Amino acid sequence: MAEGLSPRECYLVGVLRRALLVLALSACASEPADTSSLDQTARDAGASLAGWTEVAEAPGASLRARESIAGDDVLVVYGGCGATQLATQRFAEALSESPGFRRPPRHLVAIRWTSGSCGYDGLFKNGALGPVILQKAGSAGRVVVVAHSSGAYLAQELLAQSLGLANPGWDPTHALRGRVTYFSLDGGGDANLTRIEQSGEALPHFFVGARDRTAGLTSRNYGTMQALGGTARFFEVDANGSGCLTANCMHDAVITTVPHDKRGFLDAQGTSRPLWCDYGHFPSRPDAACAAADQQSARASSRTVVSSYLSKL
Repeated sequence: MAEGLSPRECYLVGVLRRALLVLALSACASEPADTSSLDQTARDAGASLAGWTEVAEAPGASLRARESIAGDDVLVVYGGCGATQLATQRFAEALSESPGFRRPPRHLVAIRWTSGSCGYDGLFKNGALGPVILQKAGSAGRVVVVAHSSGAYLAQELLAQSLGLANPGWDPTHALRGRVTYFSLDGGGDANLTRIEQSGEALPHFFVGARDRTAGLTSRNYGTMQALGGTARFFEVDANGSGCLTANCMHDAVITTVPHDKRGFLDAQGTSRPLWCDYGHFPSRPDAACAAADQQSARASSRTVVSSYLSKL
């Protein structure tokens, strides 16, 4: 018995305590789960941001339409191997709102890497996604395709199909001819890219690598991008002051001005959290898990999405 209280007072105190405990437990049970974090495992790859809908014809792709923006331009973003749906959506949103676009695109399409392997296996249904993009572009909209890393293989298949150079072709009337521009961000070449190059079709495409002259570093596929682009179609991102210590870190310097992990896009456990964070953790899109793992947190306020290559539009 508490000192100085009568038996009845002790009883009332006990009742009050039990009531408060029930209320507290009820509040905890009704608290919604935090689904905003990019720090997800592979099973969470399909998590989506508000306003996005899955493209039923092509699982692994999602679409967001911003009806308040004039025009019909479509931004198509292919994430690299290991990128989640949520991270790729965040990258598409950040890129669409960057100064690189003179007029923000109305339609955003985000495609995550859908294979268990980083080598392209043809499993993604670009042939089903293509007609959706064609419909969204309407009669006048441009289509801007941005692909990072191994996402380039998926993007190059889409482009080859659009030109009728790979099956299934989905633009038989060539409605998009002259309206598509492609940017490969530290990606790679393949047979589809060769077909596009040899076709003579007017499809502007650029190859983007990053260089940090102060650190004496270039992105891991810089040489490939330079060789594919030559003098006319290679674009070098000025990544001076990136904070990177390796070429694998520089691989994400075509995405963000301040990569989260100084050594690469994989963390110590071999997961792709640094990649996800580089895609989607910016001052305007904070993420607690990414902030906690940020090796360059002192510079976080200056982190922006890289979009300088869009000057080629």
